[in-house]
Amino acid sequence: MLSGKPGKTLFVSLFLFSLVSLGSASSAFPQPQIAFNHDLLYLNVHTGNLMIWPAGQDALEILASASSDSRVQVDGSIVSYTASDSAHELALVIERVDSTFEILWLSSQTLDVETIGEFFSLPEVKISPNGRWLAYREEESVEIFAVDLDEPEKKISVGICKKTEMELRTIGCRSFHWSPNGAQLAWTDGRGLWIAQPPAYEKKVLNNYRLHRIDEEDTIVVGYGIISWSPNSRYLILVRSRYIEGGLFELLDAQNGNLVEIPGTFQHGDTLPLFVTWLDGYLFSVNSRDGRFERGPGAAIWRIDPSSHELLLHENRYFFGMPCGIVTDTGLYDDHHVYYVISHVEREYCLEDFDHGLYFSSLPGSYPILHQELPGYEYWYGGFLWSPDDQFSIMFVEDWSILNLEEETVENFTSIIGRSEDICCFTWVE
Repeated sequence: MLSGKPGKTLFVSLFLFSLVSLGSASSAFPQPQIAFNHDLLYLNVHTGNLMIWPAGQDALEILASASSDSRVQVDGSIVSYTASDSAHELALVIERVDSTFEILWLSSQTLDVETIGEFFSLPEVKISPNGRWLAYREEESVEIFAVDLDEPEKKISVGICKKTEMELRTIGCRSFHWSPNGAQLAWTDGRGLWIAQPPAYEKKVLNNYRLHRIDEEDTIVVGYGIISWSPNSRYLILVRSRYIEGGLFELLDAQNGNLVEIPGTFQHGDTLPLFVTWLDGYLFSVNSRDGRFERGPGAAIWRIDPSSHELLLHENRYFFGMPCGIVTDTGLYDDHHVYYVISHVEREYCLEDFDHGLYFSSLPGSYPILHQELPGYEYWYGGFLWSPDDQFSIMFVEDWSILNLEEETVENFTSIIGRSEDICCFTWVE
């Protein structure tokens, strides 16, 4: 889930948005005159500049780049960055002219800079939500290190990330996931799922296992992927993927290793999107209408009970009346509402008329109410990133756009920030 809390970063894969437009973006969107209540960061991957849209202003500035015009000048092009929850602490990955790399820690408030390390291959970096720890792994290495940002000169080995080679598939090292309290670092690789509690070393939590397919002679590895930590840093939503067949969502109690399936979440390889996200003490699942498998649309709530071996107790609170369409994003909007977005679907699977747009349901569960009809494109509206005041959201509708919930407008702002394919990784600053 990407919600409206500061420091959350929005990544959208543009290949998802591949359907045909019903109209011209330039004619559908007026040029925006926007002033936010919080700073907004994003990366221009073409120029290598980390940009900032300061609160209360309608003009952009360069926060960090190789240019002398930026607030902070660095020795090369910024290829990626990661932020703490407040976005006061940033970690930048810099590619220098000699094709080497370095990691810099940057305070977005004081503009203090600290060099964390220099590398010959591209490092993967993730800063903890509380801004204390920075974890990284160099591309050509299997070792994962953590740095306490109070002592940036010291690095601590916290684990190993290895791949498993198979005849038809390789399961490699997947991204780091810090728990919300910043105390635990989880990752998956070709061997299983691991959790480290820096400065302590890793502990193996789950093994990948080999599954023999009766109708064939081969054996495949079932691997785990991490979706998200629970807000209390105890549970993980995982997806258990099986080569070709599809995947299944599961819930892991990281405290005792109890692992259970989340009912009704199996997905075939080409099934339409299904979302599982967190409510306070609950899981919330939403699935799209999919006529091929006679499924949905629908939603359900599950209460987490650590005293029960089943772990999940079904709450009899369904969200009826969801319009027929593809759910392309969902999450907790505030303490009292869930939002989700309904997009179009091919008419052979969805014959009735419906409104596509942004919907809200009040908790614990009510009939969904259309709040904002979105522009009429045959697109997957992806990755809402709400501002800390819940007034604005960054979203992708053919191009990068701003949803103003208060004024009920959607405006394209690529003319301000640059080409869609060059822009990534929006982050609100607290």
